[in-house]
Amino acid sequence: MRRGPVLMILASLMFTVMVTAVKFCRGEMSGIDLAFWRGLVSVPLVALTMRGVGFRLRHRRVFLARAAFGVTAMTLYFTATKGMSLVDLNLITRLQPILVGLAAPWVLGRDERAGSRVWLAAAFGLTGAAVILAPDLAVGSLWGVLAFAATCFSAAAHLALRRLAAVEHGRTIVFWFHLFMTGATGLLVLVTERRFPWPPASLWLPVLTIGVFATAGQLLVTKAYASARAPLVAASAYTGVLWSLLADLAVFDLVPGTTALIGGVLVIGATALILTDRHAERAPAVHAVLPER
Repeated sequence: MRRGPVLMILASLMFTVMVTAVKFCRGEMSGIDLAFWRGLVSVPLVALTMRGVGFRLRHRRVFLARAAFGVTAMTLYFTATKGMSLVDLNLITRLQPILVGLAAPWVLGRDERAGSRVWLAAAFGLTGAAVILAPDLAVGSLWGVLAFAATCFSAAAHLALRRLAAVEHGRTIVFWFHLFMTGATGLLVLVTERRFPWPPASLWLPVLTIGVFATAGQLLVTKAYASARAPLVAASAYTGVLWSLLADLAVFDLVPGTTALIGGVLVIGATALILTDRHAERAPAVHAVLPER
């Protein structure tokens, strides 16, 4: 197997470990608390990789938009883990490339316009999302809605990243994003709850796991896209669904329901249409299929 897909498969495993740790912590810590610690642990780890790259940001306004959308997406995503299985959560986030493909022409210009295949994919993908979310909505649960909102904000973050990545180094963006996330979420907790988000003593290991494995996943994703064609790498990210299924079974003793499987087939099929589109290689933002992490 080529190096790029192998790296993406490993990245998907890293992110699954991260989300598993998040779900484990959600009984005692909020999504904002966990986003704070995710950033705090990641900042020094990313800084160690910055030799020869530089810390200067030239387009600060675009970065602030990317950071604000990204932090919102991550907080909502972490919050949704409390009430959703990892498989359902993973499948909902597969809508991201479809949303990016639809919005790109409006945000980034006509050169990013979507073809008929993207619109067809959107119809299939949104139908699949509705099938996955239906059981939660039927009993008044909003966890799935939070996951869908996280995916929408993640798509917005990646549209900003598409513009930003043309002029900034990837590791510089990642470093400042984590620093922004740490400051924003920490300040929010201090102002609204007047406390510092210390984890309980029993959760220090999973909290550190979140930051370490998230950082490893992001570095692997960067190397994966530098090693192989974007559609091939992006398609490899679907191993995340398998990793999530295994984590649900092994850690939480959860088995996906029939509606989740049916909806998942629709969402995965929809994104397959995106990945095989002849315009795919010209729009890297569409290939950022992993949720905002």
